[in-house]
Amino acid sequence: MVATTTSAGLPSDQPVVLVPLYIYPLEEAWEPLFDLARALPNVSFVTVINPCNGPGPDALPDASYCDVLHRLNSVPNIHCLGYVHCTYGTRPLDAIHADIDTYRGWNGTFQIDGIFFDETPSDPSIGLDFMRSASYYTKATWQQSLERKGLVVYNPGVVVNRAFFNAADWVVVFEQSLQHWQTPEVQDVLREVPSDLRKKSVAIVHSLSETGDDATDLTDEICSRGFGGIHLTEELGGGYTKWPVMWATVAHALAGNLA
Repeated sequence: MVATTTSAGLPSDQPVVLVPLYIYPLEEAWEPLFDLARALPNVSFVTVINPCNGPGPDALPDASYCDVLHRLNSVPNIHCLGYVHCTYGTRPLDAIHADIDTYRGWNGTFQIDGIFFDETPSDPSIGLDFMRSASYYTKATWQQSLERKGLVVYNPGVVVNRAFFNAADWVVVFEQSLQHWQTPEVQDVLREVPSDLRKKSVAIVHSLSETGDDATDLTDEICSRGFGGIHLTEELGGGYTKWPVMWATVAHALAGNLA
């Protein structure tokens, strides 16, 4: 059997660990990622780089970011995406394109594989053409400038119309607390995600127990649904400003599901 891949060459039939890297890269601050990625070479880590609610005002990020991005590129199962916020479809496309251009320009110094679009609209009547434009711009400019396709992730945080999936490699269909995840209403909505779209669906679940005892079962549950990506954290309300206590547990459970 020939393995299928995303536009950026990642295996599309294997779930990934999504990593919102909103931690400033002080010395050794990102070592948990390096250690785990090297220990689990069969697990793909898709990291979201966010220096300043986007790429920042300069052509390149500061020296700390440059140093750690070089190191990230040295680990083959770590893939880097630039963070771009969409303000639920109200941010001007010119500003979004400018952020995309900046991240693409980083590729002269280190490799950025595409864009993570945050705060994406979920209503197709007002947001579908908007997101198609942002996605097309990413993929077309990556291809033209770098001769490779750019990876695109949307984060509406809820289940969206099929048409949104057509222009993205992954869509975050859930970003809420564990308590919210467990409600019958949410479970009913998640069960309705078509089977052919589940491998492009990502679940981000926050506010887990601080012991991480619920992480293995939740990882197994998300994988059993056929979802394509996962991020779990005990941080209340998300935030993603520290390494989750269940960080290694989730990755090892995912590796077990891939075995």
